[in-house]
Amino acid sequence: MRLMLFLLCGFAGAILLAKLLNLDKRPKWILGGTFVIACGFAALGAYEGCADKWNTTKIGRHGNCSYHRRLKTHLNIYGWCGLAASLLVIVATPTDLRKK
Repeated sequence: MRLMLFLLCGFAGAILLAKLLNLDKRPKWILGGTFVIACGFAALGAYEGCADKWNTTKIGRHGNCSYHRRLKTHLNIYGWCGLAASLLVIVATPTDLRKK
């Protein structure tokens, strides 16, 4: 889940930054900004918890979710908003910009 959030937000961030900044003049800024956007959404938008949504403060310890159907990554409000905004940017962007 966290990897999907990272990839989609990174791809949408690259599209937005390429549109805002001139792609030919500032490729390093676009790549750096894309990485920062993707890392930020992946870190803020997902959290680890038990698969049945049981909350525990011992995430990361051995056997912490053994009675709660294993450890799983969940999305919070930032993650869902990041996914929705990323999909909107990807779908709304003309295909000629995506090919650059």
